[in-house]
Amino acid sequence: NQGLTNLDVSSLLIDPHSPNTLYAATRGGGVFKSTDGGATWRATVDGLTDAHVYALAADPKNSNVLYAGTAKSGIFRSTDGGESWRRLDATPSDAAVRAIAFHPQNPETLYIATNEKGVFKSADGGETWIAINNGLTDSISDRGYPLKVTLLMLNPQDADTLYLGTNKGVFRSADG
Repeated sequence: NQGLTNLDVSSLLIDPHSPNTLYAATRGGGVFKSTDGGATWRATVDGLTDAHVYALAADPKNSNVLYAGTAKSGIFRSTDGGESWRRLDATPSDAAVRAIAFHPQNPETLYIATNEKGVFKSADGGETWIAINNGLTDSISDRGYPLKVTLLMLNPQDADTLYLGTNKGVFRSADG
């Protein structure tokens, strides 16, 4: 078992159905898993070809289905609790995936937030994606940086309401 000592942890995830199972996304080490509440950790990187993982999310209805957002390779999905990973080919591979969010009632619908490419939505569990960037500005900011979406949240009471945290402030969509 490896610990998380000296690793840059970018995201933590608690299994919603088994709170002693934790996942840690790291920048440089991939994904780590603990089944004892964080006392010990082991790398779960089989098939994960990008070791720089920024975001993790678990399907709210089946926590064996996990998604990992990477720095340069898009999204990876695991259907066995992180033991193995498969890259979802349709995701943007040239932008860092910084956040992942599930539709609270329909886990086949999910959203990803990226650096410089905006926000994408999938209605089929991540097999296909469409950009949903209407109203987002991609102009250059005062400091010369393009729009970077780093946070993404859905209102659990109204899943058509999304909030984005960006390097240019907070954006809200009321129509999904």
